[in-house]
Amino acid sequence: MPPSLSHLDFNLLIVLDALLQERGVSKAAVRVGRSQPAISHALQRLRGLFRDELLVRVGQRYELTAAAQAIADPLHVSLRQLNEVLAARPTFDPQNAERQFKIGASDYVAAVLLRPAIQKLATSAPGISLSIEPPPEEDVGGSLRNGQQDLTFFPVDKRPKAADLCFDAILHDTFCCVAWRGNQTIEDRLTRKTFEAAPQIIDLHGTSPEQGPIGRLLAVEGIHRRHIVRTNYILLMPFLIEGTPALAVLPRRLAEWLCQRAALRVLSLPFKLPDWVMGMCWSSRHTTDPAHLWLRNFLKETASKLPQKWQASPKRPPRRAAG
Repeated sequence: MPPSLSHLDFNLLIVLDALLQERGVSKAAVRVGRSQPAISHALQRLRGLFRDELLVRVGQRYELTAAAQAIADPLHVSLRQLNEVLAARPTFDPQNAERQFKIGASDYVAAVLLRPAIQKLATSAPGISLSIEPPPEEDVGGSLRNGQQDLTFFPVDKRPKAADLCFDAILHDTFCCVAWRGNQTIEDRLTRKTFEAAPQIIDLHGTSPEQGPIGRLLAVEGIHRRHIVRTNYILLMPFLIEGTPALAVLPRRLAEWLCQRAALRVLSLPFKLPDWVMGMCWSSRHTTDPAHLWLRNFLKETASKLPQKWQASPKRPPRRAAG
């Protein structure tokens, strides 16, 4: 009975292939880079496993037994195919691939980064689709490890720090203030006193204004806000401002883009805030996956080509003369 594959040392199969192809111990030793005594010892083990002589000396040369002749070519082909399988590397062709990527992103990331990315996908990778979902509030690592999300975006100060999660900061922004274009109470140049006195529409995360990402930065600077509306939806904030005396602090790229779609104007803050840095997080098991690597590089390139300024912000309309 021939030996079961589970009982065979893979290295013995390589030696057996060399013996059957070279039909000799000396040439087989050179082929596999081992000594003649080691090959002779391996041949003895193989004879015991196969219960067959495999090679027999006839005069000055070796000849294959019938059993050896039967397995010589199939074994050689199988080992060559196995070597090709082990040497193969997966590839990814975005032009022809069909795949959906699940991305955890805030509405800010969706509007500023994923929106132009989707526009590029339509022509450069028409079979690729994105499923955009809110970032998980709990068990962030779990959603990335189990495949619920392929990528998740976080502010750099809130990124997960687990050893099996990778992070790359790719989106940099600054902060500004947004006001309704018809708001006559706010000059084009803000002061800190005017800022703190004005009603505000603020981002809602947690139970206090200081728990949101913008609120945390303002709290560190000792900036106080009097809010009239709190909302989880940063994209909604500028539209809630229209027709009111309220202000809102927003990332500048988002604010300037929204100024093209609402009656708003962008004002510089009267104080300095740290830059707003967002990054993508993923499970380390996807780091070398060609499709995943393409997605990360694609988003990183898209972020690098975002305009520094969308357009000049409209000024406050001149006050009407009394009378």
